[in-house]
Amino acid sequence: MTDNKKEQEQVSELLTRLATLGKSEVNKVYDPACGSGSLLLKSAKILGKENVRQGFLGQEINLTTYNLCRINMFLHDIDYDKFDIACEDTLISPQHWDDEPFEVIVSNPPYSIKCIAGGDYNLSVSTYVEQEDTREKVDIAELNARIEQIVAHESELRAQINEIIKEL
Repeated sequence: MTDNKKEQEQVSELLTRLATLGKSEVNKVYDPACGSGSLLLKSAKILGKENVRQGFLGQEINLTTYNLCRINMFLHDIDYDKFDIACEDTLISPQHWDDEPFEVIVSNPPYSIKCIAGGDYNLSVSTYVEQEDTREKVDIAELNARIEQIVAHESELRAQINEIIKEL
């Protein structure tokens, strides 16, 4: 095994152990850039495939690597009904989102700018996780002017009340 391959193996092991720390059973494991599925398979090895109730979910943009991942799942005895790998671009078309959150997310995506060059990606995380801000827009200057009017009116009313009290 080459040093580079050994380092990749160690990184996969470390990432998966961190993601599964303290867990003995989970609902599902997800990798948004699953490649050949090594992190999903590491999760199956560490947790035990029977301890992942809803299965292993992944997404891979490259068709050849996507097929390799699916074959790897079969070769490592992950039943077809216990995994779902999608061939889609995670940034543009994220898959596998439902009402129940993932208990374990493992990923070691390609951070190379070559991978995203030419794509029309907005890499701002908030683009993908925050809802549109629907709160009412407030004009602070207008609000301050209105407050000054209310305070002035309150002073006038206070003066009128004081006059009425004097007459009593």
